[in-house]
Amino acid sequence: MVGLGRVGSDFLSALQSRQDLGIEIVCVSELENTIGKKKAVSAGIGIKITD
Repeated sequence: MVGLGRVGSDFLSALQSRQDLGIEIVCVSELENTIGKKKAVSAGIGIKITD
């Protein structure tokens, strides 16, 4: 699970660029409405909240 703050959004992009290698992004975690969260939603990646 990846958070989608500033660093996490960059990490998400890096993971997405390697999906052809078999990496499957199942879900991410973010409470705030960040650019990374918008990117995940548009890619159909699930958003989960942990507490």
